[in-house]
Amino acid sequence: MHKECKKNKTKFAPIPDVEVAAEPIILPSQAMLHKLQQHKFCKLWYFTNEGLQEATATCLFTLDDDTLSFLPTADGTMTLVPTSMVQDKANIIEDENLLFEQFSQATLCMIAFMQDAGWDQPHVQMHIQFWSAIENHKWHNSTNPNQQRALLTYQGNL
Repeated sequence: MHKECKKNKTKFAPIPDVEVAAEPIILPSQAMLHKLQQHKFCKLWYFTNEGLQEATATCLFTLDDDTLSFLPTADGTMTLVPTSMVQDKANIIEDENLLFEQFSQATLCMIAFMQDAGWDQPHVQMHIQFWSAIENHKWHNSTNPNQQRALLTYQGNL
């Protein structure tokens, strides 16, 4: 046994008793967190790995919470808003155009942030059930790309 332990050190290495992180470490943009707190619609892309990385990169360039940017309003006038609330719209992928991998990433992440934002449990549960139905639909594993696209188009248009 001693020879076996020496030969395969990694096989017999002690396993530390460490808790697995249950909370997301990377945060979405401040604008999306604000929208979630107001229970408003957020595009799933912001909660994909790419969206979270962009939010982190954008956050690094924001000097502080007091930095302001001009943002056009619906009536054509300009208003000052915190720079952390402004998001570059160039890279955003519409919900119906996400890949299934991105969809899966986003839904799990968004659920955690919905709960953190204080959404009522029945509303969170409704989203979980809807997204689970999409994930577990027989077309999700189809070799026909049109069937998979139909599921993503359906969820993106509701």
